[in-house]
Amino acid sequence: MYSAEYFEVTSVDFTSPAIDLMGISSRVMVDGILMLWAGDVSFNDDILYVGLGNDRDPVLITIGGSVPTATAIGYHLSDVTLDGMVKYVGPGNDRDPILVTIGGSTPTAVRSAPISTDDTPNKSPLAPRR
Repeated sequence: MYSAEYFEVTSVDFTSPAIDLMGISSRVMVDGILMLWAGDVSFNDDILYVGLGNDRDPVLITIGGSVPTATAIGYHLSDVTLDGMVKYVGPGNDRDPILVTIGGSTPTAVRSAPISTDDTPNKSPLAPRR
């Protein structure tokens, strides 16, 4: 049996520059707001658009794997946009943010998890998920 303490929730504002995260480039600045990187659908600490272990294929698999215009309702692990719907094509799809995260123009590029350095120690138990 679990105690009430087990389910305690801590709110963390990842947009705050005061939050110390692991490594260099743990977050990206978008319109003046710090955000975590999006797209590590495979949870392998790398964001890939093509190739073995890419993060694009799980989006397609979530919607059924064969009809790219299909959608899946719910907050699935492949819901990159966190809007409650997994889409492979069309406006607000979950595939494009993966490409944007790796740079937007070279689909073979890879964005790896931030690496901790001496000048950015991880003083917090929080590690970013992209």
